[in-house]
Amino acid sequence: MPIDGALDGYKNITPNYQYGDTVTWLKGKHSFKGGIEARLISCAGEDIANVVPRAFLGAGTAPIQGLTSNNPPTLGANLGVAQNLLLDLSGSVNSVSKTLHAPSGSATCLPGLERYALIKQHEWSGFFKDDIKFTRKLTVNLGVRCELYQVPFEAHGNAIAPAGGGYSLFGISGTSLADEFHPGVLNGQLITPQQVGPNGPHPDAELYKGDNNNFAPGLGLAWSLPWFGVDKTVLRVGYGVGYERLNIYANAAPHRLRAGSRTNLLQHPGELPESFEPGSTCNSDQ
Repeated sequence: MPIDGALDGYKNITPNYQYGDTVTWLKGKHSFKGGIEARLISCAGEDIANVVPRAFLGAGTAPIQGLTSNNPPTLGANLGVAQNLLLDLSGSVNSVSKTLHAPSGSATCLPGLERYALIKQHEWSGFFKDDIKFTRKLTVNLGVRCELYQVPFEAHGNAIAPAGGGYSLFGISGTSLADEFHPGVLNGQLITPQQVGPNGPHPDAELYKGDNNNFAPGLGLAWSLPWFGVDKTVLRVGYGVGYERLNIYANAAPHRLRAGSRTNLLQHPGELPESFEPGSTCNSDQ
């Protein structure tokens, strides 16, 4: 059995499927261009953190007897070192730790089952612009871009979020910062985690409210200055709006910590069961 976390293993696979296409149409002074892009991003990860039982050496519930600062007489200040050496050499176990997980859609822990999550996030974008060549020396660009970032979800419905949305994080105090730090005032409810996303008990609930109005206009011009030589100096000016998506890995924790899906066992000598029986409910830390 490992005695620390060095032997815990993990694996992540993050495929990114991307498709895009553009179309250009030239008409007189205009150069129309439009395009679409789709990005199907996912992250499948698993780890065996503490799935393999972990033993911690130490005195446990049985104190060391017969070894004191006076026995043997020359031990003195080295008593602690001598006791620890004795515990290590004898293989004395102080405690044993083990983590058990439940599969998707179940609250039943299975020994040896690793933690697994498949996080998905789909993104779509499209644009349309027109390059207008007013003169040989002046071109103006007008366009707009639309970006849709889907709220990440766990493919098995194992993501968790507080029931009632983000304001529920204020707990029993209320639903805003104004309700905080008022002893005895109870305007809210205890935080209740729930599974959200497709294939779960609350498929219509999401980790957070999606933003579906990301329209980004753009304006620019290019002017070949009449000074400093013909077509030797070009002034370019532009303005645009852009949106930044939330990194998929920033949502990893809510997708991997489904309520009631894990039990942590920490046992001491005299408390150690011979085994953890399959079928036990996986709903608390022990």
